[in-house]
Amino acid sequence: GNHNIKLLVGSEAIQNYGRGVGGSSSGFFSTDPNYLVLNNGTSNVTNYSNAYANSLYSLFSRLDYNFDGKYLLAATVRRDGSSRFGETRRYGVFPSFSAGWRISREGFMQNIGWLNDLKLRASWGKLGSQNNVSPTNAFTLFNAGFGTSYYDINGTGSIRQGFYQTNIGNQQTGWEEDIITNFGIDATIFNSKLDLSVEYYKKEINGLLFPQPLPATTGDASPPIINIGDIENKGWDISANYRGRITNDFQF
Repeated sequence: GNHNIKLLVGSEAIQNYGRGVGGSSSGFFSTDPNYLVLNNGTSNVTNYSNAYANSLYSLFSRLDYNFDGKYLLAATVRRDGSSRFGETRRYGVFPSFSAGWRISREGFMQNIGWLNDLKLRASWGKLGSQNNVSPTNAFTLFNAGFGTSYYDINGTGSIRQGFYQTNIGNQQTGWEEDIITNFGIDATIFNSKLDLSVEYYKKEINGLLFPQPLPATTGDASPPIINIGDIENKGWDISANYRGRITNDFQF
């Protein structure tokens, strides 16, 4: 027999970091470009700055094996860690497997003249998703603003700075798991004129990432993204493709 094996092992590290600063104003006396500087605006004078950081670290490996072009096997496993989740739910392990059997290569199939190719295949895989999760999702955040949290608490005309909650954190948010299962059969028959494919599929989402619904009494703080529920889709895909020839110059 002819054994063919490929093995891949690797790691990946991604870090995103950035800062921004800006300002705005309006109500200018003149639109002359030489006059349009922020300090000359008379209303809506604002300034801001921000910073962000997030990171992802992954280990992964893949094995591909086939024997004599008849038996095909592939396996992948990866371990991902994301700063978007709290310490207890930060890491996830996601394996995937696929197998194929090209039955038409077997000796007992060689005398079937109308069958050109026949293959059975199956796969199962689990993937991790962190879509829509803010880098600060695990943390409760506060902010301050002149019109929202400053108050003359002493009644003397001198305001004091206060803070208000802008984000509700959740340390228990973790990886969304997308699990996909497939079983299929592919055939080519009648001198390669007709291709047939029948496939059963099922896609499951465990721990769907979605904003937590909160009552209005919670206030204006943004809700955290949480693992809100599970979803399942399944069904059959069937396809046929026929190729014909009327003349050498006219094929369909």
